[in-house]
Amino acid sequence: MRRQLVSIVLALASFAFGPASADADPPSLTVFAAADLAFAFNEIAPRFEKATGARVTLVFGSTGNFAHQIRQGGPADVFFAADQSFIDSLIAERVLLRETRTLYAQGRIVLATARSVRGSPSCAVSWTRGFGTWRSRTPFTRRTAGRPSRR
Repeated sequence: MRRQLVSIVLALASFAFGPASADADPPSLTVFAAADLAFAFNEIAPRFEKATGARVTLVFGSTGNFAHQIRQGGPADVFFAADQSFIDSLIAERVLLRETRTLYAQGRIVLATARSVRGSPSCAVSWTRGFGTWRSRTPFTRRTAGRPSRR
């Protein structure tokens, strides 16, 4: 996945920057990215800067918050979202360029309990058929999952 992300970022940069003049200041790139990409992007960014001469500013957070900021004119040059529906909405609103939309990864949510849990686990969760049915024996009165209405 990291190679694919590096390739995508390099391609986007060449599209965004075009040929650079030797006398020009190095280009800068502000990247809004879903928080779960922080580990990979913090490793990729220095390599990208070295390969392109660009200065990269990484901003990690919530895809929904970033979409709102971009809609209001937020300073993102590139947006890596955790939910493609936000990208699709911004494209429909003509805020993002349709031709730059690229699916960069797909994943699955996984839950596991350690075999070495002492005593009874505080929460027994059963996931079936996608988000499935959530059964819990906890003192919590509210439980949520990211975008549970989407299947």
